Amino acid sequence: MNDAPDERSANPVVLIVDDTPENLTIMNGLLKDAYRTRVANSGERALKLAAAEPKPDLVLLDIMMPGMDGYEVCRRLKADAATHEIPVIFLTAKTQVEDESRGFEVGCVDYITKPISPPIVLARVRTHLALKAAADFLRDKNEYLAAEVARRVRDLEAATRARQRVETELEVAHRIQMDMLPTGGSQDPELYDLAARLVPARAVGGDLYDYFHLGSKLYFLVGDVSGKGVPAALFMARVKTLFATVARHEPDLSRVLADVNRGLCADNDAAMFATLYAGTVDLDTGEVHCAAGGHEPPILIPASGEAARIVPADGGPALGLQPEAAFPTMLYGLQPGDALVLYTDGVTEAESEQGGFFTDQRLLELLSGAQKVSAAAIADRVLSAVREFAGKASQSDDITVLTLRYRPPTAHATPTSDLRNRDDRSARLR
Repeated sequence: MNDAPDERSANPVVLIVDDTPENLTIMNGLLKDAYRTRVANSGERALKLAAAEPKPDLVLLDIMMPGMDGYEVCRRLKADAATHEIPVIFLTAKTQVEDESRGFEVGCVDYITKPISPPIVLARVRTHLALKAAADFLRDKNEYLAAEVARRVRDLEAATRARQRVETELEVAHRIQMDMLPTGGSQDPELYDLAARLVPARAVGGDLYDYFHLGSKLYFLVGDVSGKGVPAALFMARVKTLFATVARHEPDLSRVLADVNRGLCADNDAAMFATLYAGTVDLDTGEVHCAAGGHEPPILIPASGEAARIVPADGGPALGLQPEAAFPTMLYGLQPGDALVLYTDGVTEAESEQGGFFTDQRLLELLSGAQKVSAAAIADRVLSAVREFAGKASQSDDITVLTLRYRPPTAHATPTSDLRNRDDRSARLR
């Protein structure tokens, strides 16, 4: 136990339970300055410390321990009248719904996933200590207040039902996020065929895509925000909105990404970032200007020939990290019938049940026979192949695919070789 000085003797007591010494050291170091901490490296030791005075105000409990695991420790704490009221937060690397449901059923109030994020740990500890203090206060009041405390305790114990309500809200958030993305594909089917698909790993995610017309140019982009869930979805909305806003008054794509990057770096205390690949297609000539920020270049499916990745001469870093970063513009050209396939790493890094990755090579092989396939069919083919490869393995990352096939009258197109060889900044194929 951490010996706190006299002036801090009233600080809440936090019991940290983990069988890994390094985890105990990290959690104790994070909390000891604000709370009186106790540590236990086994379930049996945790039960003894929980029963000793002063009793813990909060237990941070690892699930996977030899002998008595966290579920059993929590069950015993809740079965003992002396420790029943102590809130328990599970520390775990498990994220499956059934794992969380089991924890709520035995009486935990929250989960913190490993590897831990110090701000999240501190926020959760403060929140649940405040909830416990409020419950302790209310429990000492009259019958009405005692009934209110009981209601709050029942709310905590009914965590499964609360989770269902949260999931309902996330379903609404998912619909809102999907509504932010353009739908309908091609707006001018005589000049191009376009389709995009986004499948978040959770209810909401951080992948994004967009496309829109400005004059004779078609803008397109695909991006991937760091992290997952609601924070990533909010940052995704910020990226998409900034890009569309800046592009409408700045014709230079390099400066568009630079301005978007500066906007994302501002007030970014969470240090989130996004990779991005953006481009414009001149629908009269097939000339493509593009710029990348830490994102994989697209795959080109020529009207005749094998699919190949476009290798950029230069690129910038992920957006949101370096305010003064530069994003050089690259140039290449499309011939009638050529198609571009943009995607996020949720495609190539999809894992199978055996643990292998989908890989860039498998994607290239899949697309090599897609010269006469519609944009929508190509996008759906990629998703189907990834699902088949993954099998029963859970989706670990958001998946996005955007396919653009250029198909104007031949007379309007500029020879691809002329565009690729125009200067040393031009893209090449591999």
